[in-house]
Amino acid sequence: REFPKGSIDFLFLDGLPKEYLSYLQAAEDRLAPGALIVADNAGVFASGGLKDYLDYVRGTPDKFSSRFIESTLEWRDDIMDGLEVTTWLGESG
Repeated sequence: REFPKGSIDFLFLDGLPKEYLSYLQAAEDRLAPGALIVADNAGVFASGGLKDYLDYVRGTPDKFSSRFIESTLEWRDDIMDGLEVTTWLGESG
């Protein structure tokens, strides 16, 4: 299914961490102004598979406003994890 430009207002990323950036970039031109992007496991994979994704959303303030929300893994309360919650500001912010 094709999504028209500006038609996505919520994007949840929960797949292969090293692919999150590709997933986001594939959807970027279809994001509505103010769209919310939530990336799962942004704590446990922050320095590994999600590094490029996190660098992109945190390092592009004209396109994104992003913050980390700490939590634990859903099946292990003793392992810290979290979500990266990002707002799409658009191409010009």
